[in-house]
Amino acid sequence: MKGTDTLPPLGDYCGMVFDSRRDRLILSKNSRPGQLWEYRFTDSTLARLSPANQGIVPVMAEPRECVYLPDEDEVVFMDSVTVNGKSGHVVYDCSANAWRNAPVTGANGFQWQNISWGWGMRFDPKRKLIILTTEANQIYMLNFHDSASTMAAKLKPGQAAGFSWQASPNPFTGSIAVNLKGVQGWTPSLRIYDIRGKLAADMPALKTASFRWDAGKLPSGLYVARLQLGNKTYRKSLILAK
Repeated sequence: MKGTDTLPPLGDYCGMVFDSRRDRLILSKNSRPGQLWEYRFTDSTLARLSPANQGIVPVMAEPRECVYLPDEDEVVFMDSVTVNGKSGHVVYDCSANAWRNAPVTGANGFQWQNISWGWGMRFDPKRKLIILTTEANQIYMLNFHDSASTMAAKLKPGQAAGFSWQASPNPFTGSIAVNLKGVQGWTPSLRIYDIRGKLAADMPALKTASFRWDAGKLPSGLYVARLQLGNKTYRKSLILAK
């Protein structure tokens, strides 16, 4: 390892994340709030970064939980701070080598102080979402692509972000159109039962998010559609009226 700088003793409360644009590791430690180091794989050099705006990071209790966002070229930390009365997450801007506060909006904003010691933080590159999990089986998502601020929402385990589904027309006379939204990356399955609980249709692995169910040979009546998405089950009543 090259370079004149040295890292302080590392332990549990230290963070490390890979910056894919620069082929380097970014390192942090809770006892040195606001200070960061980089280890460059290109020349095996360790260097202190000394980001600007270190005053907005007076304390870093949990720098170990962090993710790099390649599109934004930023590192988002689990820690939350309050700047000018606005609560948000600590963010390191790689291109500017500076700290900033990303305000969090939404009815279920995440605060790491509200949970115990077991949590995780991952970036979903396909959906462009940061997923936060807690030991209490809580799941939060952070959307850093919102133009105004960071949007936070609390999810139930197994629930897809932004999921919704429609069946129309309802009542229907012969066939009904089913449209699913927000199921990318999931393999939903659908079962439809009549009023007596008898299976009327079984679609174990839907390959399309939009399709029609033909009930032309079935008698009129109430049917219940059960959609399985992960470990979450959604139900919808369908009325066949010929």
